[in-house]
Amino acid sequence: MAIILAPVFQCERCFHKWLPRFKDVNPEHQPQVCPKCKSPYWNKPRQIQIAPDKQAAIQGQPDAPLPTKPSPLGRAAQIGSTPNKVKRRSEP
Repeated sequence: MAIILAPVFQCERCFHKWLPRFKDVNPEHQPQVCPKCKSPYWNKPRQIQIAPDKQAAIQGQPDAPLPTKPSPLGRAAQIGSTPNKVKRRSEP
């Protein structure tokens, strides 16, 4: 069994790793975009920090819960009530 050493690219945005298409990788012939997230800034780190729970979800860690949005009904959805129905007048 032969061991082949190949460069691996990693996106700084979505942390996707991929192998180059060609064996000879020149520094001036790097990929233009990440193949997963299509970001042209794949080789530049982010300027702002991401919340740890979102960072774990982006990296694909299985035990990281996804952030949830609050219900549009608010407290009514939590206690199980339904929205009031509006009675419409019948047309004369």
